[in-house]
Amino acid sequence: MGITLKSNGSKISLDGGCGMLYKIRCLIALAWDKEFGEHYAKLLTFYRNKNLKEFDKKTNEILQNERFKDEDSDLLDFFFASDCGGKCRSKTCKKIYDLIKDTHEENLQLRYAIYSKNDWEDFKQLLLDCYSHRANLTWS
Repeated sequence: MGITLKSNGSKISLDGGCGMLYKIRCLIALAWDKEFGEHYAKLLTFYRNKNLKEFDKKTNEILQNERFKDEDSDLLDFFFASDCGGKCRSKTCKKIYDLIKDTHEENLQLRYAIYSKNDWEDFKQLLLDCYSHRANLTWS
């Protein structure tokens, strides 16, 4: 079982394992805010230790800082949306693209290994396609 990221506004889709979306979210979280990103990357550890209340407590402590603005609530929706099926609106896709446009992850494998080539750049293009066609990024 895997995940497919796609949009009606793009020819690009990313098909990968269940960890693909988590990898993407971790990189975006780190680009958005270093402290939040480093904490978010520990989500699986908290989950495995059945300690999500502690994760949520620390998350809320971080987000109470005045550097976080209400207009970024769409990013939080993206970070915490279901892995099984979700969507990201076109304006949020543009916001995410602006956060990661100058990052280069040449060796990052997102897709299944046999199909993996230029994954990070394809993901960035998928975000741009969503924005330019006013289409949602969806995953299932």
